[in-house]
Amino acid sequence: MNASNSPFDTASAVTMGVPVTSAPLKIALLLLTGISAHLSLTPPNSAAPKTILVKKTLFERGILWVTFCSKTMVWLMTLSDALATYLDAYTSYSLACPRGVAHFPASTNSLLSASPLLIVGALAVFLGCLLRKWCFRKLGTLFTFELTIHPDHRLITTGPYSVVRHPSYTGIYLTLLGSTAVGLASGSYLRECWLGVGCSGQTSWAGTPGPDATDAGLLTLPSLGQVLVFSLVTFWLAKVCFALRSTNKRLAIEDAELHKIFGEVWEEYENSVRWKLVPGVY
Repeated sequence: MNASNSPFDTASAVTMGVPVTSAPLKIALLLLTGISAHLSLTPPNSAAPKTILVKKTLFERGILWVTFCSKTMVWLMTLSDALATYLDAYTSYSLACPRGVAHFPASTNSLLSASPLLIVGALAVFLGCLLRKWCFRKLGTLFTFELTIHPDHRLITTGPYSVVRHPSYTGIYLTLLGSTAVGLASGSYLRECWLGVGCSGQTSWAGTPGPDATDAGLLTLPSLGQVLVFSLVTFWLAKVCFALRSTNKRLAIEDAELHKIFGEVWEEYENSVRWKLVPGVY
């Protein structure tokens, strides 16, 4: 068989010096991110009765929808990236990219490697998942995603709660910020092929040619797909900011409610565990 007809020749040419063996690491990290985010954002217990909600804010009313939306978007991002990486590394096929973007060698090349930011982001999501699952186990049936106080509520001061007062929220920060880092890291399918930013920092909006378009395809209008993807990224970033801001507001509300119920016991706990989210920092 002529070498040029082999389906793996295209993949070999695409690597352009990047070892194909780095592709399995990237795919594994992407799957780890998706699984960890899913477990971290899945309620361990059924929804709390509305009668015991501490405060019915907009965030409290929609928290289950917010977490479901977050899980769906993380899965969409990680699975599409993993598929694009696999196809580029091991087959002669490539997942669709907007016209012109895939012609930049830096962008195509980087899809096969796991950047430092992607590695850090994936590990952050994994750590956040472990922390959240630990909190689920320590609180048992008392843990709900809604801000609630049960009639038989107990003050848990062991495990992660002996280090910071709100470790599950620390896990949320790690999960959402880590997922964002994975999606926007250099070498991600989202960044390289849809947002049009390659490793070199060159931006290419190569969709529908504009009236002054050049042969290089740099002065062109974005395609409908790129506009949709950019809108989804904007929505994700806005949702993450809203979720993290609302979570931070919960700290004071939760502390106040627990102080009301447990009185001096809470004060002793608050004095012994000074930090809310990060030991020595906050």
